[in-house]
Amino acid sequence: MTRKELRANIIDEFYKSGLSKINFCKLNKISKATLYNWMSAAGCNFKKNNIPCKTFIPIEVKQEKTPVVSTDNIIIKTSQGHTIKIPLSFSSEKISCFLKAFL
Repeated sequence: MTRKELRANIIDEFYKSGLSKINFCKLNKISKATLYNWMSAAGCNFKKNNIPCKTFIPIEVKQEKTPVVSTDNIIIKTSQGHTIKIPLSFSSEKISCFLKAFL
């Protein structure tokens, strides 16, 4: 595993942990400055709500036999058969955060 991958894994662990940056750093014996440097290098957002790093989430767009038309939701059908409806009123950051957490 490369350093970049290791750092990305630690950043993902931080977001999944739900801990504050200070508590996460204490628990993992990492300085707060180091975590901030790694997050900055990865293009992370430092807002209080801990929106995850800017990452690419690959998706495959398939045309439905019967098109579904919606003017107020983004509709995603998973390979497991689940349907996810995301309001268009969500910001792109919220949508990205939701998709990263779900996928």
